[in-house]
Amino acid sequence: MVDGKKSYWDEVKQFFNGKLNWVEYFALEHDLFVEKYYHEFPEWSLRFKIPKGGTGQIELVYTGEIDEIEILSSWCIDEYKEFTRYLKWGKKRIVPSSKEELKDEIMNEIKTITNWERKDLTPHRDYKSIWGRYSESEFDTMTQNAELNLKYFKE
Repeated sequence: MVDGKKSYWDEVKQFFNGKLNWVEYFALEHDLFVEKYYHEFPEWSLRFKIPKGGTGQIELVYTGEIDEIEILSSWCIDEYKEFTRYLKWGKKRIVPSSKEELKDEIMNEIKTITNWERKDLTPHRDYKSIWGRYSESEFDTMTQNAELNLKYFKE
């Protein structure tokens, strides 16, 4: 708080820790990993393993409005040997932030992601300069560590 006024980050944290505090329990119940404020972005991401390979993610982004939230889903598979990330994004949209409506939206997004086919993913081949700094073994270890807490979605 500055001069008795809430900062932007105070508002963001109050929104997620207050209105959306149930999301953490929901995530535990369904084996979703919650990543908070990745790269200091006003979002919580729900991540999970995809049986077809890779990682699914649903981003819940603070819009500045208490009654709404932006939702965006994705699926990615990283292929070190090709220095390629295969990626598919869902449609970004604004949805109500009420508990029941948002729960339904999250469940629908998970079903959508898990119904996508690998052929639907777009290759992004510009990762050599980043991934090439590491051996394939090091890359695999980093990927496994990043996915250590990820599980398959549980209904």
